[in-house]
This record gives sequence, C-alpha cells and structure tokens, in this order.
Amino acid sequence: MKSLLILYGSETGTAEDVAESLWKEARLLDVPARLYGVDDYTMDNLPTEHVVVFVVATTGQGEIPPNMRNGWKRLLRRSLSSTWLEKVHFAVLGLGDSSYQKYNYASKKVYRRLLQLGGECLLNIGLADDQHEIGIDGAIIPWKKEFWEKLRKDRLFENMKSDIDPNTVLPPKYNLIYEDAASTNGKSLEPDQYQEVTVVSNKRVTAEDHFQ
Repeated sequence: MKSLLILYGSETGTAEDVAESLWKEARLLDVPARLYGVDDYTMDNLPTEHVVVFVVATTGQGEIPPNMRNGWKRLLRRSLSSTWLEKVHFAVLGLGDSSYQKYNYASKKVYRRLLQLGGECLLNIGLADDQHEIGIDGAIIPWKKEFWEKLRKDRLFENMKSDIDPNTVLPPKYNLIYEDAASTNGKSLEPDQYQEVTVVSNKRVTAEDHFQ
C-alpha cells in the first residue's frame, strides 16, 4: 500500500514535533503515514517510497542534525545515480534561525541532494524562521497547507479526505495500564532496579506567599 514517509532530522526535538504534527494530520486525512528519525530508517529503501517528506533542523554552523548524520552520509554516496529517486515524490521543510549566517543550511543541502538523485519535488522547500513574528509557525502553517493541497490535486493518495474533521479523535499514542496498590510499593521490582533511600529533611525554601 502506498504511504507517506515522514523523516526528521532533529537535535532539540523541535523538528521531531513538527514531523509528528504532519504525521497526525496525515492520519486525520486518511493518508497512510509512517514516521521515523532519519537514522532509524533504512536509507537504501528510499527509492521504493511513494512520497517522502524531510523535516530538517539546522544545528550549530549549518550542520546536519545528529540523528540523521548516518543517513545523510548514505545519501552522499558517489555510487548513487542521478535517477536513483526518479520514482519518488518529495518535499523538504527546514527549521532555522535567520540570525545565523548559515540559515537553514542543512535543509537546503538535503533539498539539493534529493534533486541531484532524480527525486520529483512536490513544492518549494519550506524555510521556517525562528525570528518570524510568530516563530517557525509563520512558515510551517502555510507550507503544510500547500503540501496537503498538492497531494490532493495530484491524487497521490486515492482515499485522501478533502479536509480535516475537527471532531475526529485519533487513538492515543500511549495506553496506561493501572496496577493495584500491592504492585506499586516497589516490592515487585528486582533489587538491582531500585535503591531505597530515607528522606531526612523536608524544608520549604521559598516564601510562604510564593505561587508554588
């Protein structure tokens, strides 16, 4: 089944959050989607993908984020031909800060490399700027809107909805399992899994009228 692959390169977690928001919106639009950190994905499988989105943050002085450096190296292999990604539709969303000289440098490098490998670009690279008056959302919101409209216009996913139903509730990402009181006293844990300590003092260090 054709699906949307969302890959993120992140250091502080912002790119991961943005990528996850795309993944959630895809599910609300009935677009099958998968979400991975770049280095958690097998890059050799990229030519078999249908639509791929890279969400890439720029770190330091234009550096590739730590969690995608291995994948990036694989994309730079000289053995890859200019037609390696000829059947793949792609988009790139960069997160950066224009107060730095190499603003969104990492995402631009990824964008250019995907073009070199023959990928079919769906829309212009998105360049989110932390200096925007509303932060990175100033570019992310219109970019996502254009992205979904492009998928819909090109009919890349047959069952894609025309819009997101605000009343739709997605299944929870995590499930909580409640244990009875007997299992929460730590006695069921192995000795090497915890260490018992004694509280010797419980003293307030803030003023009585402090909000905490």
